[in-house]
Amino acid sequence: MKVSSADLVENFGAISDKALIEPVTITADGRDRLVLISGAEYDRLKRRDRRAILVEDLSDDEMAEIAGQRVPEHYDLQNEELVAPTYDKMKSNPERGLSPDDVRLRLDTRAAAHRETSEP
Repeated sequence: MKVSSADLVENFGAISDKALIEPVTITADGRDRLVLISGAEYDRLKRRDRRAILVEDLSDDEMAEIAGQRVPEHYDLQNEELVAPTYDKMKSNPERGLSPDDVRLRLDTRAAAHRETSEP
């Protein structure tokens, strides 16, 4: 729902009741200026806030939990999206002489090595 700021002033009770059900966009000079939402919706959105932290600030337990995570197998098809650009980049450097299979092998080897070092 959209209302002008003048409408909001004139009909604050009805519009604020509507905002308990759905967000109400307040316009000024025909442009969106504010959104009126319920307190419950505001609280829900605040709970979804994320905070950024440095890796150095993670505890050993948090690092172990991250290292123990595995990508589900049904995402394996996305590896092709990574292999093809890597191969194209290496192909542009002929002295490397790597085939797509060589690239896949290297990526698989790296992934396996990472899994081995991160397993308890």
